[in-house]
Amino acid sequence: MVAITTLLAGLATVLAPALAAFSDPLACSGVCTDTHDPSLIRRSSDGKYFRFATGLSIHTAPALTGPWTNAGNVLSGGSKINNPGSKGPWAPDVSLVGNTYYLYYAVSSFGTQNSAIGLATSTTMEAGSWTDHGSTGLQSKTGDPYNAIDPNLIQVNGANFLTFGSFWGDIYQTQLSSDALTWTKAAPYNVELNKTASRSSEGSYVFAHGGYYYLFWSSKCRKQPQPARATGYTLRLKLKLLDTDPSPLLQAVNAAATILPSRRQARSTRSWSAAARATRDPSYGPLSPLIHNETFY
Repeated sequence: MVAITTLLAGLATVLAPALAAFSDPLACSGVCTDTHDPSLIRRSSDGKYFRFATGLSIHTAPALTGPWTNAGNVLSGGSKINNPGSKGPWAPDVSLVGNTYYLYYAVSSFGTQNSAIGLATSTTMEAGSWTDHGSTGLQSKTGDPYNAIDPNLIQVNGANFLTFGSFWGDIYQTQLSSDALTWTKAAPYNVELNKTASRSSEGSYVFAHGGYYYLFWSSKCRKQPQPARATGYTLRLKLKLLDTDPSPLLQAVNAAATILPSRRQARSTRSWSAAARATRDPSYGPLSPLIHNETFY
């Protein structure tokens, strides 16, 4: 614990040179809109890129920078979860689990805690190939300490953890079943809390790299009318030393650093914050779409 505390205390100093030099986003060709709450993944069989967004649209490209084309929808009729937001699922998160792609999504209504996290699976990710499993069992209602949206899966030593949350109690984490299809009913653990009045944290993502777990989330999201440029909104991170006891994965962490302020390349059409749905590219290494609640161009 002392070693972790010492490491985190110097986090901002260590990262400062790299953060100051953080590069502008890569170029994008083809359909580069429809990127609200994105999830990006490279198919293992052929290297084809798939991009998913709120509404569960599918866009594909032969390379990271495009050209991106519309390739249909994960659930063209919406989710089978009984929720007012079922026709327009939010915030997809896609991972390869064994030989199957798992796409977690949220159904909700804006500004409420009437929310649930669902799951669809496919072996190819192509439109028409997805099976909707409905709710994972993880849901929230008014008065709960968390809001069950913005899900993200990470697998650690054979165990499946789902990180989620938006406003209210901010970011939580809980354990899924061994097949990653359902919630185990394990009590969600609060892994990040913004103690300011707005508690404006959401869009979390846990990324394992170089012996650490990194928890990314967006902060200070708010509505911003176009064409005013959004400024001052940030992508933040936590980290924890990789160990053999991930229950809960980030329990020991209590430090954060801003890693990306708003960039001039983005104009807001709804609200702006940065979020990470990271993937690994053979040429670029670990990377993220960097956009949450935003149309990017």
